[in-house]
Amino acid sequence: MFCMDSTYVLDLLSGRAVPSQNLKLCALLLDYFHHLTSITKVSLEKVKAHTGDPGNERADKNAAKGVHSRANSGRFAQFPCSPPPLLPIPQALERFRGLDTAAPSADLVTAISKAVKDSFPASPPEQRKPYLSSSTLELVRQAQSTNDCENRKSLHQKIKRSSRLDKKRWIQARLEEDHTGGGPAQQWETIRRVRSKYQPRTQTVNWMAAPPPAPKKLKFWPNT
Repeated sequence: MFCMDSTYVLDLLSGRAVPSQNLKLCALLLDYFHHLTSITKVSLEKVKAHTGDPGNERADKNAAKGVHSRANSGRFAQFPCSPPPLLPIPQALERFRGLDTAAPSADLVTAISKAVKDSFPASPPEQRKPYLSSSTLELVRQAQSTNDCENRKSLHQKIKRSSRLDKKRWIQARLEEDHTGGGPAQQWETIRRVRSKYQPRTQTVNWMAAPPPAPKKLKFWPNT
């Protein structure tokens, strides 16, 4: 846990602020903070300044001491100070060195796809429409399991064509059942279920627009 009395530093580390001064120092702080959060759990806490907190008072004394005196150890013990040490590169990122941008992107896509499949397992397709056949559901399963975008696109087109044919066959079968084994009310049952409701198109009138000017009347005077 890091305790600090600066709201600016807290917002900077939390990603709620953008540095406006000491850009190099802020960049160095963010690099070390991100490296630390990648290897362990870090929490930030805001404390009030000049309230007698032992840790806060000791930090203020060390900051004031660093303004007027030289540090006994560390990279600021000499002038000019030595450059900051390089952050260690995690082993997971070592294999990305020397590769082009396409290879890391492909590895990243593969890792994200695997994480999504492990976290959110694909559920089998549900038959929401009564007319879908087993062959259409099989195409849906193939589209869910494939990783090829072009193959998924072609499968979606096949699913649309197959579902339209399934709907036509289902309607035809229901109409034959209604006309063979039912009365007049039963004969219209399927038509009531599949017909689309009439939705009138509404038209809007712009009342704020000024009406067009009336045509001027032409006056004819007799010759005198």
